[in-house]
Amino acid sequence: MSGDDSEVLLRTAFRRVPMPQWKDLIQQISCGSGFAGDVSEVTASSPEKTREPLSWTYNYARKDFPDWSNHRLSSPLPPIALPHEDTQPSYPIWLGSPEELHFESSVELPKGSAPQLPAKLDLREDFAEYHAFYGVKNGVLKSDRRLVVKLREVPVGEYDVYKRFVKMIEDDQNVYIALSEPRRVTPSSYQDAIWMLPFSNNLEATRAYDDARDEYQKRDPEGEIASLKRAVEVDPKFTRAWLWMGEIYKFERKPELALQTYQSAIRNDPQQPLSYKVLAYTLMGMQRFDDAVSAWRQLLAVDPADSDASGSLAYALSALKRYKEAASALESAIKLDPNRADLYVQLGTTYVRAENEEKALAAYKKALEMEPQPVWFNNAGYELADANKQLPLALQYAEKAVREEEQASSKVKLSDLKNEDLGYTHSLAAYWDTLGWVYFRIGNLQQAEKYLNAAWALSLGATEGDHLGKVYEQEHKKEQAVRIYHLALASSRAPDRMKETQARLEHLDAGTKTGGFDGAEELSKLRTFKLPSITPETASAEFFLLLGQGSKVEDVRFVSGSEKLKSAGNVLSSIEFKMPFPDDGPTRLVRRGILSCSSITGCSFVLYTPNLVRSVN
Repeated sequence: MSGDDSEVLLRTAFRRVPMPQWKDLIQQISCGSGFAGDVSEVTASSPEKTREPLSWTYNYARKDFPDWSNHRLSSPLPPIALPHEDTQPSYPIWLGSPEELHFESSVELPKGSAPQLPAKLDLREDFAEYHAFYGVKNGVLKSDRRLVVKLREVPVGEYDVYKRFVKMIEDDQNVYIALSEPRRVTPSSYQDAIWMLPFSNNLEATRAYDDARDEYQKRDPEGEIASLKRAVEVDPKFTRAWLWMGEIYKFERKPELALQTYQSAIRNDPQQPLSYKVLAYTLMGMQRFDDAVSAWRQLLAVDPADSDASGSLAYALSALKRYKEAASALESAIKLDPNRADLYVQLGTTYVRAENEEKALAAYKKALEMEPQPVWFNNAGYELADANKQLPLALQYAEKAVREEEQASSKVKLSDLKNEDLGYTHSLAAYWDTLGWVYFRIGNLQQAEKYLNAAWALSLGATEGDHLGKVYEQEHKKEQAVRIYHLALASSRAPDRMKETQARLEHLDAGTKTGGFDGAEELSKLRTFKLPSITPETASAEFFLLLGQGSKVEDVRFVSGSEKLKSAGNVLSSIEFKMPFPDDGPTRLVRRGILSCSSITGCSFVLYTPNLVRSVN
């Protein structure tokens, strides 16, 4: 450390404190710098040698390091503070004597950690410079920050530049380094990854980006895009801005402009892996699997060690029914990340579709040995049944998934409801569907109808409805089959992809009593329950219900809404839901719905489908 003001104070402190007590002095300095751990092995240069910079070293131990419970940490460096001025002053901002502050830290990371490193930062202005660098070598995280004060004061005319300079330093010092697996970027999480990308080093580009954030608060997408365009014009390598712009285009239902924007991000910064992922996931969502294959391969050329990219490439290849290529991609992914059970399940499914039963069973066995979770038993059972292969084993897998999930659901309590508890109800709809589908393949139509009817009643999903319709067809229940096919098509988000269902419906529909049948209206009726009047005023509120065997309402919990309806639990408990339970397991289902009352239409309770319930609040 050098510099007149701070150095004089520190030299004075070291002179006044006897050397045996320097540890206590450093302890105070450490705590004053924001580090409340214990120091040891303190050494310092002689405070009398004024021709040499004053320096000291010490070891620092802290049991509860900041946010370690969330697998992320901050660099253990003292803060670098510059004067704050919230509004433009009429006088120059005093920085003090020209000096240089240089801090370095080394943190040994847990074995196998993969830190998401902040970008290198280089800021240069007439009044000061700031440089920050982060890297990992031999399992040690290195952080390096350096501030160079070049002028004693900042001229009034440079206030805006100074304010942004300070803001970027603070943002850098407040950044957390995540140790979670950075490569596990999924279609549902890649937007979070965008916000972890670095800001631009260019202050003008950052100013335009801040303007875009202001436009976002105003809900002005056109203003956001205009500001982001200015940001990338100034700094074409500002990937974070490019990707945000693409997401806005997607939200505005302009997918082609979104794709062009992602491709611009790649052209300007071809070494940023996330841009390829965003492009590839978007293409897959648009069912453009050939283009997605190309995007995934471009990513692997940039980052061959990305197992997630290999797995996603395999998914796109499977959608194109290029199963041998997909299997090869998955084998590569497993070599990179051999501890991921999901990759083995995906490999097993790929081999099932490639009609290689031996390799499929080996892959499934490996996955279930690694992680014997209900979801993997269910997925393996479904794929085997769908391919009409190894049906006794498929039945064993499907039954195990159902029994374990039903048992897990029995422990749910509305008084202590957690987000993960919501997954049991959603999963049971899928697992009942799988078991019913296995029974259908085996030829046990009675059991098939029982489980598929329960899956359909719970989910009102297109796949469950299609499967149940096939059972009705086999049982020669023509009108029931026609009705359920209509409902399945109405519930599908992409009915154009259900051509086989449409064809079966057209074949059966002749001569049935379905004239004027409105599938969407019927689906709404299935979720709606009329109630006696609770209040004559217009009001609404959301509730959770806990259903047990016999569709009995075991508990009711008010979530939010009108206080006038908060005591409606007794009325909701009296609803006859008639939800079919396919077996006598200890199953409990968590359902969420909205209670609405009006002076004109009265009161009614409408259930949400389980796939739409994602929060306990």
